[in-house]
Amino acid sequence: MSRRLFFVFLLITLTLTLAACSDDATLPPAGGGTVAEGDLDPVGPGFEIELEFAAGPDSLHRGPFLLKGTRPVWAARWQALVVDFTVTNIGEVDQLEPVSLEFLRLIPDTTELLVEFDVDSKYLFEFENDDLWWTPGEESLPKQLIFTAEAGQSVGFNAQIGLGGLMDSWISGYVWLDANRDGVMQPHELGMEDVPVVVDDGGPDEIFRQVATDHTGWFVFRNLPANTYEVRVLTMSDVYESTTPSSMHVMLTWPMGGGDGFSDADFGFAPAEPR
Repeated sequence: MSRRLFFVFLLITLTLTLAACSDDATLPPAGGGTVAEGDLDPVGPGFEIELEFAAGPDSLHRGPFLLKGTRPVWAARWQALVVDFTVTNIGEVDQLEPVSLEFLRLIPDTTELLVEFDVDSKYLFEFENDDLWWTPGEESLPKQLIFTAEAGQSVGFNAQIGLGGLMDSWISGYVWLDANRDGVMQPHELGMEDVPVVVDDGGPDEIFRQVATDHTGWFVFRNLPANTYEVRVLTMSDVYESTTPSSMHVMLTWPMGGGDGFSDADFGFAPAEPR
């Protein structure tokens, strides 16, 4: 081979190599990047995968984050592998909920998920402290997922944690003890725990939900479609009387997943005056 032909051959080789690298660079990084690669082993203890980033609608969110799978069990009645997934914010920054999990690939390709998606092709994690923020050290509640598999078969996966972009529509507020009866929650006034609050669309969608306030008096209704809702505190005992209207109407204009929310559904109560 002449020297000229050798250099032409070398130039073509380098060009093809760079093109291949350029194609790979468009893929999200695996392992410690944004994509978790793991195996669900029916006889194994589970897995823990640390990810440096979570995917957002417009950019990546820096973690790190921990994706964990525990108690993998093969269920004969479903002919499937059952696994509990959790995620933990092991970084130092508060992240906005909801937190999602999306499976980009299942191996073998014939594997199917038998649990219905929460939003689009994603699963949403719930948290014991459901305050819209995923704080450092906070672990989600277990999310049980079911994968079709033969007895003894492992299932491989590529998955991605997501933040934002799927922000649900919500209504939240406080029920508090209005000590001075002025209808305005003051910093020194305390929330009322375990007060039942309901949201009702009053229409054909038949959306009626009930929650109880936490120890701070806070409550939230999540994943609400666009609609007009009545929010009200259920009848309190004769020990308390309301210092604000005990119900209100709230309009959410964005569809579920759009991120519309109302955070001022506040209700004040004071000890009932002797009659």
